[in-house]
Amino acid sequence: MVSVYSCLRLGVDVLFQDADVVWWRDPRPFFRASGGSGAPVHNSADGHDAYFQNDGARSQRYSPFSANTGFYYLRSTPRANYLMHDLLHS
Repeated sequence: MVSVYSCLRLGVDVLFQDADVVWWRDPRPFFRASGGSGAPVHNSADGHDAYFQNDGARSQRYSPFSANTGFYYLRSTPRANYLMHDLLHS
């Protein structure tokens, strides 16, 4: 969590994944668009700062949450920075 938080604080978007995750296609175009210079450009229209893998657990014990850390993508935004700061210190 410290490495992810450090990258976010430096203004870098982060795609974190477990070692056993295999992508069939490059997922980064889904998460971000590329500007003319090749630098990431945030699409603020969708309003998402974070994408998490769905855990699939639908039992009463875990409701209403279903985020899994097998992979997640965080944009370096104030809200995502606050989320990681809060998780790191909890």
